[in-house]
Formats: sequence, C-alpha cells, structure tokens
Amino acid sequence: MEKRRKWHSMALLLTLLLALSVLCVGCSKPTLIEPESKPLYTLTDATGTKVSFTKKPERIVSLSISTDEILLDLVEPKRIVALTKYVDDEGISNATDKAKAVKGRVQAGNPEAILALRPDLILLPDFSSADTIQSLREMQQPVYVYKTPYNLAGVRACIKELGQVVGEEAAAQLILQRMEARLSQLQQKMGPIPATEQKRVIFMSDKGAYYSPEHSFNDICKHAQVVNALSQLLYAKPLTVVQE
Repeated sequence: MEKRRKWHSMALLLTLLLALSVLCVGCSKPTLIEPESKPLYTLTDATGTKVSFTKKPERIVSLSISTDEILLDLVEPKRIVALTKYVDDEGISNATDKAKAVKGRVQAGNPEAILALRPDLILLPDFSSADTIQSLREMQQPVYVYKTPYNLAGVRACIKELGQVVGEEAAAQLILQRMEARLSQLQQKMGPIPATEQKRVIFMSDKGAYYSPEHSFNDICKHAQVVNALSQLLYAKPLTVVQE
C-alpha cells in the first residue's frame, strides 16, 4: 500500500514537472507581432515633421484657397471631402465651377468639424495658426503643412510638392506644363515691348501701396512687360540733403 502511494506521488510529481516544462517552453517562445504596413512614401513638411502615407490620400481636407484650386486639378473631386468657403467666392477663386463637385466646406478654426470628416490628409499653409496645427496633431489627425508660395517659382514648387503629397506627381507635372505653355502663348501674343514704352504700375492694397522683391506681383509685371514703379522708387539713389 505504501509503495502504491509513493508510486502515485511520483507519477503526480512527474506529471506536474512535465506540465511546467511545457509551460516554460511556451513562455520562452518570442511573441509574433504582425508588422505594421510599410509606408508607400514619406515626406517632410514645412514644419520639419515627417508625414508617412501607406496609400494615396482619399479623404482630403483643404484649409487654404490656394490649395483648393490646385487640388481640384490634381485629384478627382471624390478624393476631396472639404474645401474652404472661399473657393465659392468668384471675386477671389478661379475654381468656383470645379468646386461644385465637392460638397464639404470647412474652416481651420473648427477642429471638431474637421475631425467629423474622418480625413486621411489635412493640408494647411505654413502661415496657419500654430495652435490650429498643434490641436489637429494632438487629435492624431494626418496634418501636412506646406510652404506658402509668394512668387511664380514658389507656385511651381508648391504644385510639385502637393503632387507628391497626394501621390499624383504626373498630374502636377501636367499642370506645370500647361502653365508654362500659357505663359509662352501670352508672350508671343504681346510681342516684345521696348523699355521706353512699358507702362509703370503700382500694387495697391487696402493698406496702401505695397512692394516686396519676392512678391508675385513682380513676376506679373515681368511677364506683362510693365514696370513696378515702387521698385524704381525704393532702389533709386538717395537724395543728398544739404542743410544751411
């Protein structure tokens, strides 16, 4: 009887040891974690933030009238869930007709409304409020801040950049080609205008006359073959004042 009890105890102990050894072996195996989707492409925006895309954005929100116009030529309207309210203003928008294909309108100061649209890309210019950018990023929103263009060179760079962001580089290149072709046609239609016959013009805003060497108005003057009068005034030799 005693031997039988010892045998049962040894068998039980052996069973427990075997179970523990299996359990330990199971614990020692590395846990397999499904790898995250590799990004299709990664870009660095104007704030130095790296933004990765696993696919081309399909629910884009634009928070600038400039982006509104470019986007409508870059992607199909069904990939845009909202534009700014300014895109419907014929006084400042060149895309009022195209914008009718996009129903959504949104404002940068209303992050809750933006969140409700479930965007996979939010485009903002670099002059946007830092609080707005931070608020959207804190809500884990896919924000890309682009560099604001101030002249034709900047416009070309912006179109190329946005083409990369939305995954439509070929479409961006086509826009640039059309732009260059139109400028060339205008130059041919006007023909060369002698410097002595070129008109002198001034850019006026609601705050008065304005001049900046990097402003797009200078490019307009160049292609229109007119003279920005303020550039002559500001860069003229200073007068010598003689006090008696």
